[in-house]
Amino acid sequence: MGRLFLFEARKLARQKSLFICLAIAVVLIILNAAVIAMMEKLTGDESGIIIFGVASFTKNAFSNSSFFLLLSVIITLFCCDDYSNGTIKNIYSKGYSHAQVYFTKYLFSLALSLVLASLCILISYIIGVAFAKRDDCGNLGAVMVCELVTVIGYHGIFFAVSMMLCKVGGSLAINILAPTVFGLVLSLSTLLLQSTVENTKVDFGYIWFETVYNELSASTVEAKEYVRAVLMSLIYAGGFITLGYFVNRRKEV
Repeated sequence: MGRLFLFEARKLARQKSLFICLAIAVVLIILNAAVIAMMEKLTGDESGIIIFGVASFTKNAFSNSSFFLLLSVIITLFCCDDYSNGTIKNIYSKGYSHAQVYFTKYLFSLALSLVLASLCILISYIIGVAFAKRDDCGNLGAVMVCELVTVIGYHGIFFAVSMMLCKVGGSLAINILAPTVFGLVLSLSTLLLQSTVENTKVDFGYIWFETVYNELSASTVEAKEYVRAVLMSLIYAGGFITLGYFVNRRKEV
């Protein structure tokens, strides 16, 4: 499988979309820092509330960079490239099994996702230290670890969808739109339930990443929220990766 990893690395080095998406993420982080700093200058000084703080800005690294949107593009293009240009036939002709190809792509793209996520966090932290005010950084390390685990969950979904469809257009459409649509459906379902059932505490949003991520971005995070983030991410990743494997191996190449 070592040669497969080298093949994926060489292919990634030629993928211009990766560097474009990374550049966009950095620009978005800088722009958001400028906007938040301006907001604090206009309102924060009067209220005494720290709007642009090191910890708060770092915790929101993914939302400030539209990371998951850009990740969906990167993973989709990475996974579908071999199927689009027919390279996948040459790979299988060399004797590699579906499992070897599938899980090599999975591990390589997962490592790539975690590296990109870590870069976004690091860049956000450096900008925060350079320009933001000091706020409570007590739980910052634990939050960052949990947010990296949510990257595993998101990556699992993007990867599985791409490997099941093996087509750029359909995979991009689902990976970009489905998370937003699903979140909206859950929010609407919660509102409908709460409007019809009195005193209900049911919130369907807790079965999706967006709610969990928002909780991790809060100033205070309870222990159960760390556990929920880790468990949900691993369950989604495991379920989608397993489903993706069984669907992908049935495809004709």
